[in-house]
Amino acid sequence: MHFHGMYQIPFLEALKDEPPAPIISGYIGECLAGYDVRFMCEMQQPGERHYYTLPSGYVHWNIDDIKCLFRFPIDDALEQIADVIADEKKNSVSGPWFQKLRFLTMWVRQNHFTYFQSMLSDYWRGVATPYVNRAYASFSLSLPRAVLDDRVLLIEMMRRYYPRVMNIAGTYAPDPAILTGRYLLKRRAAKMMPPAWVSRLLPEFAATNNIKTDITSLRACVKKATLPIQERAARLAEWIDMQQIEKTYAEATAGNIDAVRRLQSVQVLAYRLGD
Repeated sequence: MHFHGMYQIPFLEALKDEPPAPIISGYIGECLAGYDVRFMCEMQQPGERHYYTLPSGYVHWNIDDIKCLFRFPIDDALEQIADVIADEKKNSVSGPWFQKLRFLTMWVRQNHFTYFQSMLSDYWRGVATPYVNRAYASFSLSLPRAVLDDRVLLIEMMRRYYPRVMNIAGTYAPDPAILTGRYLLKRRAAKMMPPAWVSRLLPEFAATNNIKTDITSLRACVKKATLPIQERAARLAEWIDMQQIEKTYAEATAGNIDAVRRLQSVQVLAYRLGD
């Protein structure tokens, strides 16, 4: 169940007939639920030097590519980043190794994301924000890995208290967390139907996932889909090799989702250069 981003909206819509009450933001997609524990422990090893805080699936440009992208040496900047990450892991908090790593996620990824979660929920129903409650945060951060890996506690809570929501398939998981007989029959029927029939009769099994949507959108608009890269190409050219960007466009429109992500990171730089 991947409840964040704009595709969180179906979750909010599912609550429209429930009794009025604010949404508690804390155990929905945030690192207090433990989504980061396994992959952070697999990636970050004590004593190893890292230039990223998250695993490769979150990384837009690898080290060799980003060195080629910039028009000037960035080795010193990369080493400064590695120093900051090492210091954060060593000095951020006392406790087991997996707890130290969780603060890396809170520091670099969740810092602004929790605000977005609350803002979106508040637009629908009003929101409570227990992640600013010290007792709640201390309890969540003190939990052992056994209930945090793969969001075990989160899923069990949702199964127990929100079974109707858990019947909804996620954008990353191929199936809902709770598999009902009705769902399994519909899934079997969808596999036996021609694709054109599935889109008409069982559209939930025909929906493209978010990766395909990103590629389709880019193909439809190409460079217009990545504003303001083209509008600020002259400024960008002072920093990066624009021939690399053209190559990345070609890879992205050919269906490479990693290339799409690389373009999105360049968009961020383009926006900052316009400040």
